[in-house]
Amino acid sequence: MRRCRLEFRDAMEKVGLVCARSQLAYSMAEARAAVDEIGLPCVIRPGFTMGGSGIAYNLQEFEEICARGLAMSLNSEILIEESIAGWKEFELEVIRDKNDNVIIVCSIENFDPMGVHTGVPRTTFAKWLTTGVLLRTATRGVYRTTATTLDRVRRAYARSR
Repeated sequence: MRRCRLEFRDAMEKVGLVCARSQLAYSMAEARAAVDEIGLPCVIRPGFTMGGSGIAYNLQEFEEICARGLAMSLNSEILIEESIAGWKEFELEVIRDKNDNVIIVCSIENFDPMGVHTGVPRTTFAKWLTTGVLLRTATRGVYRTTATTLDRVRRAYARSR
C-alpha cells in the first residue's frame, strides 16, 4: 500500500499536479531525516498493518508514532507524509470514452479546508479559486495515468493554499 501511494504521487507529479511530500523510512534515523525535509505536522503510516498510524504535531509525538509504527509494521517500513490539513479540496465528476475524450460533468469546491469536518460541508458547484483550464488539464492527465476506458469515477483534488 505504501508503494502504491508513492506510485500514485509519482503519476500525479508526472501530469503536473502538486502532491504532499512523502518518504519511506526503515529506521528512526531515516524517519528523522524525512521529517527534517517534510516538516510537521506529518502523517505516519506503517507498512503492511492496520494499526499504528498517526499524525505528529511535534517531535515527541513524531518519535513515539514512528517507533510504534516501525515495531508494528511487518516489513519495518513507515511512510511519512506531509499533512494536507488546510489544503483546498476539489471533487470532479468525470467521464472518459474509448476515444480519450474527457468531460467534467460537475465540479465541487469545498469551502472548508481539508481537515475540517463539520458534518455539513459547505460546498459550491462553481469553481471559485481555480481555472477551468487547470482542472481540464489535470483531469485529462489523471485519467490517462490512472483510469480505464469507458469508466466514470470520482476524483478528489487538493491544492495547497
